[in-house]
Amino acid sequence: MEIHQFIILSLFGIMAIQMLGFSVFLRVNKLSVRGESAINSILYITGKVAMALTWLALCLQATGKVDILLFTRSVILTNSAVILLSLGIVIQLIAYFYLGKDLKFGIPTTQEKEQARLKVTGLYRFSRNPMYVGFYLMVLSASLYVLNPIVWILSAYTFFVHHTIILGEEKFLKQQFGTQWDNYVKKTRRYI
Repeated sequence: MEIHQFIILSLFGIMAIQMLGFSVFLRVNKLSVRGESAINSILYITGKVAMALTWLALCLQATGKVDILLFTRSVILTNSAVILLSLGIVIQLIAYFYLGKDLKFGIPTTQEKEQARLKVTGLYRFSRNPMYVGFYLMVLSASLYVLNPIVWILSAYTFFVHHTIILGEEKFLKQQFGTQWDNYVKKTRRYI
């Protein structure tokens, strides 16, 4: 196994352990990350599936047991993919931990809206959507590592759907937080 394969598989292992630990944390605290979708539910689900498929393709290719490359990958692309994946996972993990009990996939349910708080510190000082930035970097990594047009199409679809999700969530945040949100938007970019 080459070093890039080991790094990729290790990073996904770390992410899986983190997600499992976070799931246990939520269960113990009787919390749910399920929110209401800010967009059409079919679009939302297919976007999440497309993202998961790009990550699966990356992992499968990194095992060395499955080869779905249609083009030869250079050392530069391989190294770029590993760097982007590393950055994406680190950013995503920090964003998860920072949100803690406030993490929601979607917007808070009607009962939870009163407890919602706008996060504007930590990574959220630099990006209104650091978790999505992490996801985007991970998907981009898959596109560079798995040189396959199907992965590229899934990646493009993932970017489109998640950008649409962000626009829907920002609409909710504008309604929920008003002036506080407007001030935050003036100081902080949507992505980077």
